Amino acid sequence: MRAPALTGTLLLSALTALACGSGGGSDDSGLSATEQQTADIDAYEALQAELDKTRSEFLGERNGSMVAEKDRLYWLNYTNWAPTLHRWEEPTDETINYDLFISGDSSNYRISDRIVVSVRDEGGSVIYHAWDADSPDTLLGELEMPAPADEQKWYAYAADGDYVYILKTGEQTRLERWLPGEDETTLVTTLESAGVEVGILWEFGIDGDGAEMVVIESGRIWWVDLIANDATWLQNETEVRSWVEMSEAGVLFDTYDGLMFWDHQTSGLRNLSEELATHEYQLSVTYAVAHEYNDTAGFTLHGSTVVYVGHYGVFAYDMKAGWVEPLLLNPRDLPRIDYRRPRVLESGLMFVEGLVSESGAVGSSGPVYMVESDILQ
Repeated sequence: MRAPALTGTLLLSALTALACGSGGGSDDSGLSATEQQTADIDAYEALQAELDKTRSEFLGERNGSMVAEKDRLYWLNYTNWAPTLHRWEEPTDETINYDLFISGDSSNYRISDRIVVSVRDEGGSVIYHAWDADSPDTLLGELEMPAPADEQKWYAYAADGDYVYILKTGEQTRLERWLPGEDETTLVTTLESAGVEVGILWEFGIDGDGAEMVVIESGRIWWVDLIANDATWLQNETEVRSWVEMSEAGVLFDTYDGLMFWDHQTSGLRNLSEELATHEYQLSVTYAVAHEYNDTAGFTLHGSTVVYVGHYGVFAYDMKAGWVEPLLLNPRDLPRIDYRRPRVLESGLMFVEGLVSESGAVGSSGPVYMVESDILQ
């Protein structure tokens, strides 16, 4: 991955020949406050139009819940009450439509690079179904077990490689592994033995061919080394809000204190929201906070780069190199577009939902855009 050449601040400077200072009145550019604002708006619109050239519509309305897995994009279509699952693969430009049940009130599917898993409750039982990810008509196996005795509809589950992992609550919180095609699960560990102080289990994920795990319980987030059976609390002082991503470098998640990154190398927590708010980067004087993190709109991790929605569009922040660059900017005129939930394939191809409105209010729906940006290559 490389730092971009002539975008963001550099391009704005080329267009406006303005310094990126702050404050009202005239500055080193010799412009008055009104002239400065006019120049910044012109530069913003020019850059927005240039970035829009990288964007094309990929899916229409009523599509979302996207998950990027290597060179594949999965999403749900919400045309009917029970959503349908679909996949697009970049190298082949092929789309697969999966015929599997997904509850209309819960986006209950999990994927790995090899399998697709969903679950349904039937009376006093829950049944996990696993399909071959490349062959939607190939059911690899079903696993039936008694439904949870508490308020859970089913036990939380995840997919990694060929396996399905299930967290069964009770006197102990058991992480069990199921190989589709077999009739029983095997015990991997218990969260308590790894050192997790289990309150109310929210969600979990598995990565690294079953080597590591992230668990959210009672708003706290834990990283678990499953080889050493050792858990680390990631020091979040306020509860985890929504999306969580793992990589070899660490864990990316958002809380009510901001967007956080747990760095495995330093065993420390970085507040990326604070880093962005104090960063030397500015889109311009008028749009000085455009790049700051919008805590309601989503993010993803691409190598060392965080792709996130800011106050005025989608931005990239390289946590190692330190640069910030815009990928898309919200249009100033109608129709209004608010970007949400970016996802990025291994190649750097980005997908992002756009909420479109002709009234000026935040839209409730819109297309999914594909963005081909050199910044993420």
